[in-house]
Amino acid sequence: MDSRGPFKGGIRYHPDVTLDEVTAMSIWMTWKCAVADIPYGGAKGGTACNSKEMTKGELERMTRGYTSMIFDFIGPYRNVPAPDVYTDAQTMTWIVNTYCQSEVTTSQSVSQENHQRRRLGGKTRSYLPRCRYMRKAHVCSLEAKMVKAFNDVYELAKKEKCEMRTAALILGVGRVADAIKMLGL
Repeated sequence: MDSRGPFKGGIRYHPDVTLDEVTAMSIWMTWKCAVADIPYGGAKGGTACNSKEMTKGELERMTRGYTSMIFDFIGPYRNVPAPDVYTDAQTMTWIVNTYCQSEVTTSQSVSQENHQRRRLGGKTRSYLPRCRYMRKAHVCSLEAKMVKAFNDVYELAKKEKCEMRTAALILGVGRVADAIKMLGL
């Protein structure tokens, strides 16, 4: 979690993915969320691969391995992964499933593991409809937030006599700074 809330960002599978690219895009996501006043910090992830030439089984194994590697950095209150370039709902399903399995095995004793795994299927299935419900509710409020964000940027541009892009940057930086102050950082 950062000063604006949990992280939010896409995961991409592309041959040209680099650390510099994902770093820059995570910073860009922070500013986009701040300008729109959406309470998330920015994140991005990815792996350099040609997913178009991979089989479904290879993609699944790679996704589950990737998820195991980033397990300590993701979660509903920490970092919320989303699809991006050459990732989709199936990729997110593998991530959720692997995350839930890892959560069970790392937080429960071996004697409870089998009991938890039997319950895991229901937990995973109940999580996905909740995501769909949350996404629908979020889309409704997102439209209002975007209109408000545009108006905030427009008013600031008028007041400061600057371009909209500059006003958006000023607004975003101000909101991040305010969140940092509120947390006493």
